[in-house]
Amino acid sequence: LGGHLLRHLKRQSTCFRAMNRFMSCSPALTKMLGDTLLAKIGGAVLDNNTLTPTEKVLDSKKAVGLYFSDSSPESYGEDELFKSYLRLKESGKDDFEFVFVSLLPTKEDFNRRCSSLFWPAVPFEKVDEIKKLFSVTGTKPRLSLIDQDGKLITNDGLDLIVKYGKSLHPFTEERIKAIATEKQALLNDVVRAIFAGSIDPKARHAILVLGPAKLSPFVSNAARRLRALLGELEARHGPAAVRYLVWEDSARPAADAADAASGLPVVGTDRLLRGRLLDALCTQPDFSPAATPELVVLTRDRDSGAWTVTSTTEACHRMMLYGLGGFPWSDAAAAAIQEAEERRLQELRAAAASSLGHLRAGRGLQRGAGSSATFEDAGAVAARSDAVGLYFTSWYWLNTPNRARRGADVRHPEGGDAEASLARHTVTSCYEALRAAGRRFEVVYISADSSQAEFDQSMCAAPWLALPYEHRELAQDLRKLYQVNSGMIIVDASNGRIINYEGRMALECGADYWPFDDAAMERARTDELKLEQRRREEERAVETAEIALQEARPGPKAVLRRLRGPFGSMVLASGERRLGFGSFATVGAANCVVPPGGKGYYEVEIVECTAAGQVPYCPTVVSGGVVITCQRDAGNGAPMFRGRGSEVVHFF
Repeated sequence: LGGHLLRHLKRQSTCFRAMNRFMSCSPALTKMLGDTLLAKIGGAVLDNNTLTPTEKVLDSKKAVGLYFSDSSPESYGEDELFKSYLRLKESGKDDFEFVFVSLLPTKEDFNRRCSSLFWPAVPFEKVDEIKKLFSVTGTKPRLSLIDQDGKLITNDGLDLIVKYGKSLHPFTEERIKAIATEKQALLNDVVRAIFAGSIDPKARHAILVLGPAKLSPFVSNAARRLRALLGELEARHGPAAVRYLVWEDSARPAADAADAASGLPVVGTDRLLRGRLLDALCTQPDFSPAATPELVVLTRDRDSGAWTVTSTTEACHRMMLYGLGGFPWSDAAAAAIQEAEERRLQELRAAAASSLGHLRAGRGLQRGAGSSATFEDAGAVAARSDAVGLYFTSWYWLNTPNRARRGADVRHPEGGDAEASLARHTVTSCYEALRAAGRRFEVVYISADSSQAEFDQSMCAAPWLALPYEHRELAQDLRKLYQVNSGMIIVDASNGRIINYEGRMALECGADYWPFDDAAMERARTDELKLEQRRREEERAVETAEIALQEARPGPKAVLRRLRGPFGSMVLASGERRLGFGSFATVGAANCVVPPGGKGYYEVEIVECTAAGQVPYCPTVVSGGVVITCQRDAGNGAPMFRGRGSEVVHFF
C-alpha cells in the first residue's frame, strides 16, 4: 500500500509539473518582470489599478515583447506595432504578449498613459530594474523579444515589426531568418518581372523611379536629374539598369509617361506588381509600408547575383542634393558625406581665426570680371582691413533677369527691381563712403550664382572683392559654417570673430555707424527712433494745419479727417482737392450729416496707384457721417474699385 501511494504521488507530481510547464509562464519571466503586472484579463483597456499575477497574464505565452517607450505622439513604430498586435489577436494568435515598460519620467505620467493602454504594463516601481537588465537608456522606443524562458531573441523587434508586420509571428529566431529569406526571394522575382530578363549581366545596380504617367514636378525633376547623371554614373560605377515605373494603371504606359520619364525606359505596372514590390521593399529599415518612395536603388551581389535594397525613402532627396558624390544615396553614403562635410567645417572654423584663412583658395580673391579681373591673397586683404563683410547673395538679387533679357545694362544702378536696386545701392554707397573716409573695411561677395556668366555680370561693376566662381563647394561650406543663405556677415579680419550677423542692415544704416558692432547698432536704433518721432510730429503738424484750413473755409463744408491709420497715412491737399491714402487708411467727413431721406454724393478720380487697393463706389454712412475708405476689403459687401496700391485720388 505504501509503495502504491508513493507511485501515485509521483505520477501526480509529474502531471502537475507538466501542467505548470505548458499552462503557465516560466519562473524566469516571473523573476524578470516581477510577481504582478498591470493588466485586465479579457478587458480592452488597462485599468492602472489592476494588479494581476504575472503567471496569469503570461500563461501559455511562447514569446513576450518588452515595449520600451515614452509613448510620445511621434514614437517610432507604435502604430504599426498596435495594428500587428490587434490583427494577430483577432486571428486567434494568442501565444504571445507585448508588455509595456515605461520610459516616462514620473509615475503621474505613467498612470495617465496606462489609462489608455491596451497591453499589460510593468509596474512603475519595477521599471528601472528592467531597463538596467536590458541596457536601455534615453527615450528611444524599442521592442525586445524574449522567449518563454526569458532568453533574448532580438532587441530589434520594433524595426522588424515595422518591416514585416504580423508576418513576423511567432517571433522566433527561426521565423526572423526565414522571413528575411522569403523577402529576398520575392525581391529577386520582382526585379526579374520588371526587367523581363533584359537586364545587363554586368549591371551591379538597378535604379527604379516610381512616378505617375503625367508630369509631376518632383518625380519628373528627379527623372531628368537621373537622366543627366546616367552617363557619368555608368563611367564611374559600371552599367546600371534603370527603369521608370508608371505607378498607376495605364493602357499605354510608354506613350503616357514619355514626358514624365524624361527619356528613361518606361515599364507599366499593375496592382499586383506594385503590391509585391512594396512588400519586398519592407526589407529596408527606413521604409514604411504607408509611403511609396520616388526612387529605389538596388545592388546585386557579385557572387550570388541576389539583389538587395540599398536606398528607398531618402534616395531621391539625396540624389538631388549630393549628385553622384552621394551614390548609391544610401544611409552609409550620406553619413560619409556628412562626416566629410563636418571635417571641412571644422577646418574652416580653425582657418577663420587666422587672418581670413578660410577664404584662401586658388589664385585668391577676385576683383572685377572676365579678362580684366585681378586677384589678391586673402591674407593681404586681412592685413589691410579691420573688418570684412561676407556678402552671401546672387546675381538674381543684385539684378533683374527680365531687364537683363530685354538688353538692359545690368551695371546701371536702375538695372534691378526696386527692392534689389535699393539694397544694392545702399550697400554700395555705404561701402564707397567707408573707403573714402579711410575706414579699413572690405566686402567679399560669396556667390550663389548658377553660372559663370551670372557671376561675371554680378562682378562687372561691383566695387568689392569676390570668392571666384570655381570655388562653389567652398562657398557652400561657408554658408553652412555661418548658417546663412542670403545676407551679410561682418567679421573681424584678424581673428574671424563675428561682429554683426545683420551686416546688410548695418550698412543700410550708413557709414556713420562704423564699426557696426553692438554699441554702434544700439546708437543707430536710438537715432532711428528719434527720427521716426520727429517725422511723426511733422506729419501731425501738417495734418492739423490742413484740417484747420478746411475748417476755415466759409460756408457749408465737410471736413475730411483721418479716421484710421497712423499719422502720415493721409496726405491731404485741400487746395488742390487731392487726397493721398497710405496703407489701410480710412478718411472720412464724420461731421457731414446726411438729412433723413437725403442723399450724399462724391466722385473720385484715381490719379496714382502703387499697390493693391480698393475704393467703394458708394459712401459708407457711419453715425450720420460719410466715409471714404481705401482698403483691401470694405467689410460691407459693397462693390469695390480694384486698383494697384495705396491710392492718390482727386475728390469733387
